[in-house]
Amino acid sequence: MNKDIKIMIELQAFWQVILQERKNIERFNKSIDFWKTELAGKKNTRTEIQSRIMELKNRQKTGELELHVSEEKIKKLEHKKTIIQTQKEFSAVDNEITTVRAEKNALEDSIIVLMDLIDTEEKTLASIDAELPAMEKQVGNDIEMIKSDIDKSEEIIKLNQAHFDALIKDLNPALQGKFSKLLSSKNGIAIAEVSGDVCTGCNFVIPAALTLDASKSDKTINCTNCGRYIYK
Repeated sequence: MNKDIKIMIELQAFWQVILQERKNIERFNKSIDFWKTELAGKKNTRTEIQSRIMELKNRQKTGELELHVSEEKIKKLEHKKTIIQTQKEFSAVDNEITTVRAEKNALEDSIIVLMDLIDTEEKTLASIDAELPAMEKQVGNDIEMIKSDIDKSEEIIKLNQAHFDALIKDLNPALQGKFSKLLSSKNGIAIAEVSGDVCTGCNFVIPAALTLDASKSDKTINCTNCGRYIYK
């Protein structure tokens, strides 16, 4: 195996570590985003419940005002019954009282429903208020741990990048451009081993003569399918 192939294999190893740690950092950042979203969702739910409680209480207050108006109206109509002169007027007032009483009963029922809804929402809010501080603390701790993992990954990347940068200077300058370009490809593989007659970089069966050349110490060979440097 020639010197340049050995260097490329070592460079590829450094690069694979860098790529893996970059993936780890991406995964860590997604975890941070997830927990931030979870916490924000809980806080948004709390705000929504508070808004619903306020709306329900305003409806209850409006209902109670309307109930008071109905009660006053009934009192006035009852008083009016005592001073009217004819049966016809009496019946009309009595019918009006019946209508107002029905409206009053409906208002009372709706107020009771609103009170039950408020009670349910307030219990849910109390539950969230009890959970939220612990959740904020846990999320904060988890994020700090994840950030620590990110720092470790960044240190590993920094170390391997330094080794990579120092070693690539020893690679034949005529090979550096293509090698670096291959490393920048989607999977970041610039050099692959030949297993049997198969390039492990692309799983393509290469010609037997090329396989033989890949095993020679004086050759620098590329796969005819994917263009990667190959060795055996």
